[in-house]
Formats: sequence, structure tokens, C-alpha cells
Amino acid sequence: MIAGSGRSVFAGFTALFLLLASVAALTPSVLRALARLASRALAGFSSVGRLALEDVAASLSRTGVAVAALGMAVAAMIGVSIMVESFRVSLRHWLEQTMRADIYIAAPGPGVGRPERRLEPAVLDALIATPGVADHSASRSVIVHSSRSAIALDALHLAPGSYAGIDLTAGDPQTKLSRVTATEASELIKNGSASGGMIPKLQSIIALLERGVHSAHIISGTKRNALLSEIFTDKGTGTMVHG
Repeated sequence: MIAGSGRSVFAGFTALFLLLASVAALTPSVLRALARLASRALAGFSSVGRLALEDVAASLSRTGVAVAALGMAVAAMIGVSIMVESFRVSLRHWLEQTMRADIYIAAPGPGVGRPERRLEPAVLDALIATPGVADHSASRSVIVHSSRSAIALDALHLAPGSYAGIDLTAGDPQTKLSRVTATEASELIKNGSASGGMIPKLQSIIALLERGVHSAHIISGTKRNALLSEIFTDKGTGTMVHG
């Protein structure tokens, strides 16, 4: 059942519960067999040990339940430890990739996408001229309203050291997908073709398409005139995701 659960959370938890219940149900029989085997092995060495093991085998109503509960507790502790360590490693990796700068500065006020919420050029120039500042990255987020729905746009100007925070998939530029549907984008995520930072990008675009947006484009921020080439040429420079 575990192998056939696929991506179903309910099936996965059901299979896990049945596995643990099976182990707990088999514990008394396994404990009795092991206790009797160990008792025979100690027959010529320790009468006290043999009597203790025979008592374990004869008192399964107590010992069986205690050993099964102890086994479930140890399994739960190991599972939680592995889960916490996995979260810790993932968080550390995300922080090392994303939080590349020593200081982050944002304009005051609510709403990151409001046009009036931005740093004045004079303030930015003064910050860059501050002694000790080696380089900087800048970003701007706005909400563009269309006849279909609101669209969130993000523009980035990255310092050379900040490109490591964007996880790109290596491949042959000739095999670039110029156009995919929302269904195909979902399949790229499921089969592992899309990875790293591309997954949340595709998930956000799929959510926008489900809300009525006609199409969205993923383009490179390092290529000159990439936006113009994507809009005004048939081939484009990025990937268009449409419904």
C-alpha cells in the first residue's frame, strides 16, 4: 500500500498506520520467540537470567504491551528527529542561498506592491556611498491591474554575488521550452523536470492562470532586451505559460 500511495497524503498516513499497527501486533509473538531462544542459550550459564527470560515469555500481557509501546516511542522519536534535522538543513540551505547580504533596507509603509513604496534615488545613492558597502542589489515590486486580474511584477538588479541565490537548471539552450500549458507546467513539477527556485515560480504562475490570467512569461534578468524580445518576437527568449 505504501508503494501504491503515490502522492496521496491520506493513503500514505493510512499505510504508515497499518505498518505500525502490524509491528505492534507482531511484537508479543516475536518477543516470546526471542525470550525462549535466549532462555535456552542461557540454560548452562545463568539460572537467574533463564528464569527472567521465561517470565518475560510467560507474561506477554504485560511485557508484550510494554515492549510494543517502547518500540513505537523509539520509532516516533527517530521519525521526529529526522524530520527536524531535514527542516534544519533545508532552512540553512535556503538562508545561505537567499540571505546573501549583511543588511536589508526597505521603504516604510504597508504593502510591498504599492507604487509609492520605494526608496528615493538620493537615499539609495547615499547608502551605496557609505564606507564599507562593497556592492548592492535592488528590487522593486508593483501590482499591475489588468482587465482580467491584478498581476504582481518583480524587478531585480542583482550584485554578482547574489546570483547564487537564484537556483537555475543547467541544460541545452536549444531545448528550451518556449511555450507550455498550465497542465504541462504541473507535470514538470511532478516528474522533477522543474527543480529548485523554478518550482515556486511555476506554482505562482499556475495559481494566476487559475484566477483568470491569460498567460505569464518567465524570462532571464541578465540578458539585454530580454523583455522586448519576449514580447515582440515569435521565438522569444523565455517561456510562456498559458491556460
